[in-house]
Amino acid sequence: MSRLNIKKLGVIVNPAAGAGGAFIENMASSAISMFRDSHIIRPHLRARRDATVAAAADLAYSVDAILVVGGDGTMSDVAYGLFKAGAVTPILSVGAGSTNAGHLITVRSQWLDRLDPSTLLVQEVEGYWHP
Repeated sequence: MSRLNIKKLGVIVNPAAGAGGAFIENMASSAISMFRDSHIIRPHLRARRDATVAAAADLAYSVDAILVVGGDGTMSDVAYGLFKAGAVTPILSVGAGSTNAGHLITVRSQWLDRLDPSTLLVQEVEGYWHP
């Protein structure tokens, strides 16, 4: 495992995940504020799976990591977007939905205050894609 040094952070937020709306935006703001030394790139998305997959693929080679705030579907869509792009960009994810995505979750929303970007390590996880 190697330490994650984030100079550019991509951010993908699903405003429809979990409790949605203001809750998700508050989680995103809290998470983003922890990366104050990073340049933040946040595309404006509609809550559609194809838009999330495309945004992840677009960000893949221009950022050091992608911060995802959403639920299982959002995490999976970002992972799939990276897969389609052939990228190995690390995913930092705040589980704000049902959060059953296992190893794709970096921190659950209720523990966000415990996230310390200086301690993040890159860990590869296996994934399976079923057409």
